[in-house]
Amino acid sequence: MKLEITEDKENPLLERRELTVKITYEKSPPTRKDFRSKLIAELNLDKDTVIVDKMEQKFGTREMVAFVKVYKTKERMLEIEDESKIKKNFEEEKEESS
Repeated sequence: MKLEITEDKENPLLERRELTVKITYEKSPPTRKDFRSKLIAELNLDKDTVIVDKMEQKFGTREMVAFVKVYKTKERMLEIEDESKIKKNFEEEKEESS
């Protein structure tokens, strides 16, 4: 899987960065968990402040576009984000550690 950041916006009001990432893959599309792990590793981000908002498949290609939010603090993320988005992004980590 290859990642390319196509847009990187700073949002000072919400204290976060908003990234648009193009994902190119060989076989099957990556899961949210796999993509999130690779992005955190490549950009050296704090895993507790990254939310993968959505991932969209481009029809007929081996490409996806993901929208990611990187908060300055975990507290700020918890104030702003939906519980469902937080569950989608962090529930998988809890299952691994159990």
